[in-house]
Amino acid sequence: MTKFLDESEIGKIYNDSKTEAHIWREDYPAYERLADNGLLEGLDPNLPEVNDGSLSAALFKLPKRIVSSKLSGTVKAIDRDEAWVGELANMVWQKEIIPYANTQAPFTRKWKDAVRKAAIYGSVPLITLFVEKDGRRHSDFIVGQPQDVTLEPGKVSDYDSDVQFWDVYYTKLQLENMIEEAKKETKDKDSDSYNKWDIEAMQEILAGDNKEERNSLDTPRQQQDKNVRPKGFKFCVVAQKGVNAPFYMYHKETKKTIRKWSNPDPTGDSIIHFLYCYQDFINPYGTGIVKLAGGTQNVLDYMRQADILATQIGIRPPISIEGDADSVDLESIVYTQDALWFTGNAKVVRQELANGVYQQLPERMAMYKTSLNQLIPTGDTSITSGSGDPQYSKTPAGVKFQAASLSIDDEDFKDNLYVTYAAVAKSMINTHFANMEGTDLMKLSDDEKDILMKAGLEFPEGEDGEVSNEVEIVWDTMRATFDFEVDPEQDKAKDDAD
Repeated sequence: MTKFLDESEIGKIYNDSKTEAHIWREDYPAYERLADNGLLEGLDPNLPEVNDGSLSAALFKLPKRIVSSKLSGTVKAIDRDEAWVGELANMVWQKEIIPYANTQAPFTRKWKDAVRKAAIYGSVPLITLFVEKDGRRHSDFIVGQPQDVTLEPGKVSDYDSDVQFWDVYYTKLQLENMIEEAKKETKDKDSDSYNKWDIEAMQEILAGDNKEERNSLDTPRQQQDKNVRPKGFKFCVVAQKGVNAPFYMYHKETKKTIRKWSNPDPTGDSIIHFLYCYQDFINPYGTGIVKLAGGTQNVLDYMRQADILATQIGIRPPISIEGDADSVDLESIVYTQDALWFTGNAKVVRQELANGVYQQLPERMAMYKTSLNQLIPTGDTSITSGSGDPQYSKTPAGVKFQAASLSIDDEDFKDNLYVTYAAVAKSMINTHFANMEGTDLMKLSDDEKDILMKAGLEFPEGEDGEVSNEVEIVWDTMRATFDFEVDPEQDKAKDDAD
């Protein structure tokens, strides 16, 4: 018999999970600064406030290469023999789930955001939800803030973790609405239903105004800089793997569990899946591109600042004044057209900056830029024979070799994306079919109707003998366990052609 986390154990394991996560995530503020092209703290005040920005720009370009404009895959029913069940599930996925899975942002846009954040932090949590919006009930997913989701202590990945903790913040109005929802559900549902609320505990939390600001260790740098930390009634959703595994909503300050329900996914899979950039199975939160390239980007930023400072000095260099300085009109010594310098009896000499370090600065910058390009990854895109990585030939064969290296990096990330996409899609589909109730009508094209008829679904005929292009979905007859397979072949063929 599978053992699950007991309600009495939540507090300790949650604290251990947060403590361990803070250790692994201590460098997140530095990653966020680099991703936002922010200036290095403690910058020499003499240096101009400018960065190279290559890494930041590459992070925005990365999702454009990794995420196809149309992610595709196939739904399969694994415990039903009727072929039409899988075919209809595919249509529901394409017509009734994806178009409305727009909590936070449109469906594809969320995947692009997830890729960028995984490259920054090493991983990003994707959370399956079952929502009701504009009178429509459906499954959805959101891109969680990485600092808000922690894994079971001692585990090395999300697949390895049987328990996951998700911090959520509610406003006063949201908590009041949740209390009203709890009262309605408690009144309408059987007392044996495994979706139980502690309304009294919720009312005590509301009355006590137990609001909490997001911990500084869990606050993204941008929010800290703008002083817009999320604040509200903080709860932790405790998600467990397993069929009918107990879920909890826990309030740390009062040590009260305000809600208990069961895993909404009938397969027992978790509602939280991580998209990883790189994994070493030591750091459970993965390794991102920013960690690998951050040091080189810091050096390149400094070189850029030094180059601009040197250029400014070269255009308007310091001036040496020898002799009687009292007779010099200092205000006349300006770098402008047809300027007249009144130097009196003093000798005024421009101090030119022309040493070996300054002359080698462009070469040094090119060297660090080459190193960065190999880490980002973007490849060496320099053109002239004397620029870029000397190990790379500028011949067609050399350019092809560079493209192959870039393709390897992209394909590896795409593999991670497809694995996670399949897991999230499977979770969304199973959650959708398990939690929908009653009946719904879905309009079909002629081709879709023919596919379902050939798969064995019977359509009633009207009085005129015509078969309707609408199908009535009776959700109780559609219960099944589904799998999802991603088909990357079309996208991969394009990469090979490129």
